[in-house]
Amino acid sequence: MKFASRATAISPFLAMAYGEKATVLEQQGKDVIRLNLGEPDFGAPAPVLSAMKESLNTPDFPYTSALGIPKLRQSIASFYETQHDVKLSPSRVVVTAGASGALLLASAALVESGDNVILGDPSYPCNRRFLNAFAQR
Repeated sequence: MKFASRATAISPFLAMAYGEKATVLEQQGKDVIRLNLGEPDFGAPAPVLSAMKESLNTPDFPYTSALGIPKLRQSIASFYETQHDVKLSPSRVVVTAGASGALLLASAALVESGDNVILGDPSYPCNRRFLNAFAQR
C-alpha cells in the first residue's frame, strides 16, 4: 500500500509518548502532574454519569447528525446567549468528539493548498500538522 506524501511527512505526536512515560512513572509510584493532553484529572459530573447509565436502556443507538445532536447544539447556543450574551444560531454549532476533530475540520474548511498561515508558538502540536496537511503545495 502506498501512503500519500502528506501522511509520511507527519512527525510523531509526542504528547502521547509523554503520556506513556507518565503512566510508567505513575506505575512506579511516582507523583505525576500530567500536562500533555489537557485531560482533566477528575471524572465526569454525576448528571453526566447518570445520563450515560440511562442511555444503556435505550433499545437502539441510531447514528446522529454529522453536526451533532440537534438538542445539544441548541443547548450550546443557549449557553452562549445566557453566559456570554452572544446570540448564536444552533445551525452554526458543530459538535465534535474533541478539539482535534474541530481543528481538523476548521483547517479543511479554511486552508487551501499553498496558503501561508500564521501560527502562534507555542501552540497545540496538532495545529501545525493539520495546517501542513491542507496547505502543502
